[in-house]
Amino acid sequence: MFISGCLLAYLTIATLVIILSEDFRFSISRLAPVVCSLVIMCFNFKNEYDKKFLISLLNKIIIIIICINILLLLNIMPVRQFIVAYYTQYKSYITDNFIALGRPIGVFGVGNIAAFFYTGIFLISMMLYQQTMKRTYLIYMLLMFALCLRILNTTSLGYACLMITYYIYTNYIYNRKSFAIIIVIFFGIISVVLFGSSLFGTFWENQQAGANGFCPRYLNATGIFSKNFSLIKEYPLGIGYSLPNNDQSNIYFADSGYLVSYTMGNIVFPITLYTLFYKWIGANIKTKEYRIVFRVYVFLMELGFVTFLALRSISLLFILMIFYSSFENKKQV
Repeated sequence: MFISGCLLAYLTIATLVIILSEDFRFSISRLAPVVCSLVIMCFNFKNEYDKKFLISLLNKIIIIIICINILLLLNIMPVRQFIVAYYTQYKSYITDNFIALGRPIGVFGVGNIAAFFYTGIFLISMMLYQQTMKRTYLIYMLLMFALCLRILNTTSLGYACLMITYYIYTNYIYNRKSFAIIIVIFFGIISVVLFGSSLFGTFWENQQAGANGFCPRYLNATGIFSKNFSLIKEYPLGIGYSLPNNDQSNIYFADSGYLVSYTMGNIVFPITLYTLFYKWIGANIKTKEYRIVFRVYVFLMELGFVTFLALRSISLLFILMIFYSSFENKKQV
């Protein structure tokens, strides 16, 4: 609590400094997610929650996700218009483009967030499958892998690799189930073939674009975050909870949790935030394997999204921790 309070105070000072010096304003949309993230990291999930309710919730979520994505892939216009109108994450044309390309983003608006949710469901299903060996959870895992691969952006492909690696590791290193490994590799090959060359072509074009993809974001000196770096040089404390009044300021606040948190509080904010998260996972997930995978899962997301600065991703972390608290190392499901 003390460290969280000090971090909030630091960001408040940074906010005041830049508001008094530049054409910036205080934004509750910057403050609220930071407070929520720090608050959930104060929770210790020691109790078991209603397992039947959680399993029922998981089943319903997966059914809804599959149904919505099937309707979108079939290009049912009322559904498509509804999703674009009410579930757009940034700009409506971005969500509409994802749907037009046949990418299963469901109600998540953009590919990064969809991949984050699908992988979170995969991890929970994997834990339940390891404990019960019920084929239902294996089917859930395969469905989430297929959806994630179909999105075909940098984040989703990274998560698809994490899923395959995790599955092979747990089934071969621990159980020596070579047949299961053959199945998942075969499924991966079929998925790539079915979801095809046109999508890979679009993915590669995005990596070469001036304002999208991993390469322009992290490897281009004049990329979308160049203005952010210039601002930090001028204001070493960061910009805190502020936003520019000028919409044409070219300061970027999306697509990289590492760089956005750096913009908000220089190196102090990301280091403190990620240290608190690292310790929070260690305090709440007892199994070493689960701890490692969950940390990789979140830190991968930070490469392409602001995990701790978006309420929907913060909420997912909270829900996933409830599942781990209730089912980790418990065989009766």
